[in-house]
Amino acid sequence: MTAQAQQAQQAQQPEQPLPRLRDDLELVDNKVARGGSADRLIYDPLRHRFIQIDRSTFELISLLNQSASLEDWKRKAWDSFSLSMDRGAIKRVLSFLERSELLDHTQDGDWRALAQRRERSRKKVASRLVHSYLFFKIPIFRPQRFLEATLPLARPFMSRTAAFLVIVLGVTGLYLVSRQWDAFLTTFQHAFTIEGVITFAIALGLVKALHELAHAYVCVNYGCRVASLGIAFMLLTPLLYTDVTDSWRLKNNNQRLHIDAAGILLELSLAAIATFTWAFLPEGPLKSLAFAIATVGWIMSLAINLNPFMRFDGYYLLSDYLKVEHLQPRAFALARWHLREVLFNLKAPVPEVFPPRLHKILIVYAWATWVYRLLLFIGIALLVYTFFFKVLGIILFVIEILFFIAKPIWSEIKEWIAMRKEIFARKRTFVSVAVFIALFALLAFPWSTRVEIPALLTADDVKQIYPSRPAKIQEVLKRQGDPIKQGEIILVLQVPELTREMELTRVRMREIELRLSRRMADQHDRAETLVLKRELMSLKTKAQGLETESSELFIRAPMSGTVIEQNPLLHKGRWISKRERIALVGARAKWVINGYIAQADISRVHSGAEGKFIPDDPLLPAIKVSLYSVLRSGTAALSYPDLASVHGGSIATRQEVQGSLVPVSAQFLATMHTDSINQPLSHTVRGLVHLEGSPQSILARLWRQVLAVLVRESGA
Repeated sequence: MTAQAQQAQQAQQPEQPLPRLRDDLELVDNKVARGGSADRLIYDPLRHRFIQIDRSTFELISLLNQSASLEDWKRKAWDSFSLSMDRGAIKRVLSFLERSELLDHTQDGDWRALAQRRERSRKKVASRLVHSYLFFKIPIFRPQRFLEATLPLARPFMSRTAAFLVIVLGVTGLYLVSRQWDAFLTTFQHAFTIEGVITFAIALGLVKALHELAHAYVCVNYGCRVASLGIAFMLLTPLLYTDVTDSWRLKNNNQRLHIDAAGILLELSLAAIATFTWAFLPEGPLKSLAFAIATVGWIMSLAINLNPFMRFDGYYLLSDYLKVEHLQPRAFALARWHLREVLFNLKAPVPEVFPPRLHKILIVYAWATWVYRLLLFIGIALLVYTFFFKVLGIILFVIEILFFIAKPIWSEIKEWIAMRKEIFARKRTFVSVAVFIALFALLAFPWSTRVEIPALLTADDVKQIYPSRPAKIQEVLKRQGDPIKQGEIILVLQVPELTREMELTRVRMREIELRLSRRMADQHDRAETLVLKRELMSLKTKAQGLETESSELFIRAPMSGTVIEQNPLLHKGRWISKRERIALVGARAKWVINGYIAQADISRVHSGAEGKFIPDDPLLPAIKVSLYSVLRSGTAALSYPDLASVHGGSIATRQEVQGSLVPVSAQFLATMHTDSINQPLSHTVRGLVHLEGSPQSILARLWRQVLAVLVRESGA
């Protein structure tokens, strides 16, 4: 068939009718100078959303319902705006309108499009459920009439005079608090009581309610509508929210910045006023409430609301400051393009053209957000695993990792697979692959043979000395480094109650002895002779027991040697508990190094392995050591507190109620000998042993750690 015949046949075929825009849509000619070229809006009242489009798309859509046919649409586009519409442009515009659900299918009875849309919605149910438990909103009421009626009352608080007064009060309050800083900090202890928790809950609810009202009032003040106020749930935690979507209509970018910042400015204002008030209030509930409002305002505003990586006020402030709507998706698209160019040099067109400085800012922002989200979602996954029962915790953990970390990565990899022909046609690809292989080899090759062991250099025979009961220090006779003989007194303690009880017992004994001595002259005492003798025997037994207890208050050396370590806080008049170690006494004959090997390294070391002990004290030399023995069962509690993290050591531990130091991960006690010490030391020395072990790669170490966690959590 010839070309003329094809054109004649196409001319005889009836032209397909154009779809129509929904009648309820509103085209908003915003014309705000923003990053990129998208500066016009479509308002969808059904979903209360604004869709940003560029000028040419806006002009084409504005002519759609006025056109009877495709040719009529093309002609009007050329006559009205000098726009030439080819087949690709028509397809892109109609596809965008269909995806955004902006077309009216009720006129032509196209039930198929509605059915397909419903089917797509059903397929996304699982994805919506996963995202819903992470974040969802419940609108409570429509506040527009209330806000308009009460706006005159709120306007004075938006004035420069009010801002000036708040700044003066805030600066004055901070100065006054700095003069009472210790008293201000001690108020934190009240927060951990039931009354304190209730006070902070009231303060948080009050501050957040006023925060959202601030957004709403400023929005209404600029002539916009607040669609709803309600509660949002982030990870099932309730938060208040205000829908100020209508602020997209504003052409003045500074007005949008004012709306974004209103909540933060109000919280900071409340914090400033509360800080000033706290300095003058007497002790009581009002002072506690002022403290709670001050801390909530300062901390929540500066640490949370200003965070630009989550959809809080800081995100919208940054978006409007940069004049880039939909900041994250557009920055992500630009960063993905940049990543592909760095790795493969595809020379693909930029998704959007931005000024050079803004271009760099968006790429840096996208990468910072990805890193933040990676850490955040891993943290959330661990959080839900910890706080839910094990089966549900594991399910939610897997969902978090798959949907929010693995899925975005896999989506990008699928894009690379689809572009594999273009990718492998570039030389940069092979350079990137070579770098990746080199990095993988660096991680997979067993370079490291060193095993690090936190250790303590101490005497071979060491005795730890504790008091037998809580007592008050009366005198310290020996100090760290002093030589000592067995039985010599190190410390003298005093228990006032015990001394008083001994005096009362002696007085009672003298009284009974006096009565027994005169019983021949006293008929009553003579009749109670047997009772008095029994009571006297009981008091003598009690006195002997008190004498024994009193003798235990003289803390003596259990053996001859040196006071190699002593509690530095010991001084006359101080009270110590029975769990507080007084000193370490060690024999001078021989010194050993005791330390703990982590579970990941236990299979890499063997008896006789050699290494060096590196003291924490830089003035001491390194000492050659050899591994003597390793206990094959993990330690339940550290025997050497100096190695615990709570005492400045490098082994992560938690302190139990009874005082024992329990390691967070499995640790195995190792003993190492040394012949390098020619003279006795006067104290224990903390340090790190570098021991030669079997070589291990970084990947193998990570894999062992993962397996250890899986085995531990499975209960095997």
